[in-house]
Amino acid sequence: MLTSQNFKESINEIAANLESVEASKVQYSQELKDISSGYAVATITEIDDKGDTEVVNYEFSFSDVDVNTVRTITKKDLIQVQLLINGKQKLIKKSEDGGDKVSYVDELYLYAKDIDNGRAIVDAVKKIIPINIAIEKNKLSLTTYEDHLQWLMENVAEVDYLKKQYAQKLSNDDKLNGYAKLESTESAKSKSESMAYEFNFAVLNPNSINFKIRSDEFYIEVENRRSIKSIKTFENNIQGNFTNSLEFYASSVENGKDIYKVLKAIIPLAEEAFLKNKPDTSTKSSAIDYLNKVMTSISTEDKAISQVFKNDCVTGFTQKIKTSKAEDENLYTFNFIDINKDNIEYDSQQDLLFVELYTNQKCKYIKHVENGELQNYKDGVKLYVNSIEEAMIAREAIQTVIESCKSSVKDYSGLSETQCLNQLSEAIGIVKINEDNYDQSIEVIDDSAKTIKFTKIFSNTKKSEEQIFEFGIKDINSKSVEMTTSGKNVIVEMSTKYFEKIVKTYEDGEIKSYGNKISIEASTIENAREIVSLLQIITQD
Repeated sequence: MLTSQNFKESINEIAANLESVEASKVQYSQELKDISSGYAVATITEIDDKGDTEVVNYEFSFSDVDVNTVRTITKKDLIQVQLLINGKQKLIKKSEDGGDKVSYVDELYLYAKDIDNGRAIVDAVKKIIPINIAIEKNKLSLTTYEDHLQWLMENVAEVDYLKKQYAQKLSNDDKLNGYAKLESTESAKSKSESMAYEFNFAVLNPNSINFKIRSDEFYIEVENRRSIKSIKTFENNIQGNFTNSLEFYASSVENGKDIYKVLKAIIPLAEEAFLKNKPDTSTKSSAIDYLNKVMTSISTEDKAISQVFKNDCVTGFTQKIKTSKAEDENLYTFNFIDINKDNIEYDSQQDLLFVELYTNQKCKYIKHVENGELQNYKDGVKLYVNSIEEAMIAREAIQTVIESCKSSVKDYSGLSETQCLNQLSEAIGIVKINEDNYDQSIEVIDDSAKTIKFTKIFSNTKKSEEQIFEFGIKDINSKSVEMTTSGKNVIVEMSTKYFEKIVKTYEDGEIKSYGNKISIEASTIENAREIVSLLQIITQD
């Protein structure tokens, strides 16, 4: 088994081969020391022909070196041993001017006295790489979600750079699994700024984790899946806009690589842990209860939002939004069976996080009343929540309600034709939309031929007009019967078979050209749904 002792022995072997090398105008002296288990520092001192001295330290891990690039190269009067980092990642910390200048590079060159010395260095470096890889692989013995979280809380800490200091603290406040809060106070000269981020490990994208460098700052950046801005931010304790990325500052390359590795591993573990301890929303009742619980009070710096669902499949969703300038009340009425359960997403807009619902095929089946005034029908609605955990569970809760409501759809298939016609006559009636009125009726005028007379009288303060349509039930294409919306109106439309113009039409008592379409005004989406179902039954071949 490869151990730290093997590592030290290999470091000593490389160091023994690093000799003083003279070129025509420059002399190089070299040292290599281990600074921790798996990390080393190479010190190269350059003295020119004028006696000027430059000392450069390179802190790195041999586990990051691409073994296939380790070779000797000749540059004029020098033989160098080339060490390149895998993937050209800048994982070598380069310190100059006594540590006053720090940068990160992806390559290191050692110097050889002659070709035999160069070959010896190459062999020794190739020997240490697998040892270093094994040490690093076994370094962190973490298994559970709790292990990884605890390690991060202990190792995401204060970091000092040349010009800035970051005091970092990671906590989970004993909330739902996956939840975490990252607090970071940035200090530079006499200025200080505090930031806090609330997020959930379960929604981070493991493929987005990257090492980043800004001046002498070495940090790890990670983003949310699909770059959705669901990370809650606070600046000096004041809530700001949601964001989609986090930065974990590292005290060293070693610390940064460890944070990278633990972040990569904790994300799938957090997903599993989150699913295990989330609230139960497996029934319609528990799902609605959960939604009403988390949506009751949403607060930001300048907004207060309260929301509530009626515990019915045909629900009323009331949403009140109060700001310093206005207070609005919105009432949305819709049937959960019209909501697309595969198109429920969470997102954010500035400092508000929401779950957005859309109807199937984005049909505008959601009734919207704003401050008591009917608005145009919509195809979507936003439910505001406080946290990403609430958004994820709310999404599942809504899916539960949708599936539950599918079993409560009214079935008219057991009715006879006469029963359907009688019920249709009751369903088609007066519809009032603001100032517009539609007085409608339907009757059978020839029972043997099953001829229908549909009368629609439109009126408002400006005009009044009457339309009469006479048609045979057998001439209607049952597949053409559908409901739709137009602005504030809900309409049931149907057409004749093959679009034949055989519908007798009257306007204000005058005979008009035969038509092939009929439209019926409905008072609600549910009224339209009933009319459609009855018409489809009686017009079936």
